[in-house]
Amino acid sequence: MVQRILFVLLFVLVVLSGCKKEIIEPEPAQAPNQLPQVTSDFLFDNTMVTKSLDELAKIVAFSLEDKEFRRFVKNEAMKQVDGDFDVIYELTKNNAVKGKISLKDFLSQKAAILTGKKIDIDKLIEKIPAFQISVPVNCEKWDEENYTPLVTYVPESFDEKTFTFVKAYDSKGNVYTLPLDKEPDVPVVVLGSCERLDYLNRKNRIPPGGGDGGGSRNTIPYEYLHQLQITNLRVIETWIQGKPELRYVVIAEKMPNTIVVDNTIDKNKLPGRKKLQKKLNIIDYPLFHWYPNLGSFYVIGWTELDGGDKVWTITIDMDVNLDNGILHIHAVFNIYNKDDYIGRELVYIANPVNTIYELTYNATNTKFRWTRKQAL
Repeated sequence: MVQRILFVLLFVLVVLSGCKKEIIEPEPAQAPNQLPQVTSDFLFDNTMVTKSLDELAKIVAFSLEDKEFRRFVKNEAMKQVDGDFDVIYELTKNNAVKGKISLKDFLSQKAAILTGKKIDIDKLIEKIPAFQISVPVNCEKWDEENYTPLVTYVPESFDEKTFTFVKAYDSKGNVYTLPLDKEPDVPVVVLGSCERLDYLNRKNRIPPGGGDGGGSRNTIPYEYLHQLQITNLRVIETWIQGKPELRYVVIAEKMPNTIVVDNTIDKNKLPGRKKLQKKLNIIDYPLFHWYPNLGSFYVIGWTELDGGDKVWTITIDMDVNLDNGILHIHAVFNIYNKDDYIGRELVYIANPVNTIYELTYNATNTKFRWTRKQAL
């Protein structure tokens, strides 16, 4: 009897064991698309600018091990001298970083320690137009006493329409890839060129005067950009580029073939990237004087500036119905090949000030929404 019971128990154990072996474990969830792994010698292009930026990224990342340099970068970036969290090298290279050591000398010393050879940092930087060190995301919440950020850069061939990642270094020289479709939750230092200085150096810009109405400007109202929202901002300006650089051109009813205003929005007036995408933000930026002799409406064209090496021509061509017929608007202006022309709007001065104007950029889900007002 005992033998029979033992036999039954043994049989049950064998069956259970067999069943356990036949259980199929669920497949692990498929990992999201991984960014490519790159090495230190990887470059997006072989231009002198990109090679110099890559070398500088290693030097700056290594330098950020120094707490006083971290303090310097954050303090200078927080000044937002160009409207964004940028440290413009030409304006700060002689400023003291550590004791009496200037930024220029500090980086030169760190470069010598890192590479084991003497490096003229200015020779390296002069290859990069309007070189800047930026902290475009999370600068305000950077705990510079304890956190050493990664350092990346904007390659000369960079285009937000085609790039999906950038290369970064930590202070030990390790290499990382950072996605462009998701803003980091921590500060990241970005090296590149100052877009605003590039635009301000261009010739033939037309200031926001709006023409000569033959009267004191103190009695002539300003047309204001009252509120602004740009959804899905990364399509026209990725996080490594910071706040968008917005240019506007204006054509008036009585001057239908002429750009009467060509200017940019002061980035100091723009909120941070997250706020700008979330809702309409009060900007109250004076765009131009509106003189009565300019007519009853205007057409405004919006562009986000990124620069480039080729010049493209944008044509604003439209018909406007008037009481006495049709007015044909035709005017042209130039942008660079990496700039993003967002579109144009017809604005009647008599329109209610709470009218929301909306442009959709290039059939994407990026919406450029704004309101206007007039005031002296």
